[in-house]
Amino acid sequence: MTKATFKVVNRCGIHARPAAFFAEIACSFESKIQLKANGKIIDAKSMLMIMSMGLFKGTEITLVANGPDEWEAVNTLARIVCYGFGEDVEEYCEPKITSDTVRKVSENDIPSHIRAKIGIR
Repeated sequence: MTKATFKVVNRCGIHARPAAFFAEIACSFESKIQLKANGKIIDAKSMLMIMSMGLFKGTEITLVANGPDEWEAVNTLARIVCYGFGEDVEEYCEPKITSDTVRKVSENDIPSHIRAKIGIR
């Protein structure tokens, strides 16, 4: 199991466009991925479930994944949120990632096509 804790940095929170992008990327991983926030636990591969959580700016989220590509999933998805989905944000955040396996965390581990979408060079 790998998990990350971080805060939403987007001014408008996670609305339809970022929720759809997040779910699309989450679906590209084999692992089971869940979001925990505001006392709810949902399937992170569902845009509608993500939107139903009311994830406003400053909301603390815990992302949990379990499966063969769990570390890659958590690292990628947490950084997408922390970098504001490529939108203008006042400040970025750094996710706190823990895993059953030890691994160095790097934004370079995010696939290049996703890095380009969120504005990381």
